[in-house]
Amino acid sequence: MPRTVGNLEIESPRFINPDRVYLRDDTGELFVYSDDLLDSATRNPRALMGKVGLMKAVITDPELTNTQHLLTGYVVDLRFVPSTDKFDAAPPAEKPDDDEANAWLEDMKTLVPIASIAFTHEQGSKEIDTTGDARFAKAALHLASLADELDHKLKQQAKVATNKPTRKTSKARKK
Repeated sequence: MPRTVGNLEIESPRFINPDRVYLRDDTGELFVYSDDLLDSATRNPRALMGKVGLMKAVITDPELTNTQHLLTGYVVDLRFVPSTDKFDAAPPAEKPDDDEANAWLEDMKTLVPIASIAFTHEQGSKEIDTTGDARFAKAALHLASLADELDHKLKQQAKVATNKPTRKTSKARKK
């Protein structure tokens, strides 16, 4: 079965292009499409710069009834995107009037709202903030820490690759 946003494994971060994250004009809500395909490059990118981290998270909420303690939501990390001005998290849209209900229900089948966002206020800043559903803030920070680990690993690999000695060609050896 192809991996999509809708069947993404829990705590399995992916790194997608920012053009796959959308902002609803009517609500200001950030979302992704549940049927959006996630290939192997989203799991193992060559670099994180210019990518949006995406992760499905499950949290417990003691405020809910005894049978519904678990909440599932999606979090994103926008720290590797140059400009985050166009992104903002808002609560999921309320169900509209009866006139627009059918279109809203169809949208909700394919749209996955983002519960929480990790971001920095300034480019290059180390301080991470979150916005969105406060219950998912820890999950967004966890995604950010996983992204930092991957970013460090990718930078180390790039450093090793550039420091490899070059082999002399046969012409260079004869001289």
